Amino acid sequence: MDVLTFYKLAKGFKHINAFAATVQSAHETGNWTSYLWLNAFNGAALKAMQDSEYSCRWKTESGFVELTAPQILAIADAVRAHVQSCFDREAELLPLIEAAESQEELDAITW
Repeated sequence: MDVLTFYKLAKGFKHINAFAATVQSAHETGNWTSYLWLNAFNGAALKAMQDSEYSCRWKTESGFVELTAPQILAIADAVRAHVQSCFDREAELLPLIEAAESQEELDAITW
């Protein structure tokens, strides 16, 4: 289902928060992560916080790479900042989505 079709269906619901959360989640993950990845990386970040000498091999699209504790923590900080920016943007857009009274008004709302 494309975004416009989803917009049309979502607008018919009294509570549109679920729709906004779905859009926010899609932008947050950008199809580059999953909860499995997130949980695994959170575990690596916790270990990196406990042991500054920790390193691990992490699978990427181009193969495995060695990540050091400082690198793991830097990635965790960047991911957290990205996720927060997505939540912040969702909070900005939700009132606009809820106030929209036409398809044109919904279409004018961009991430």
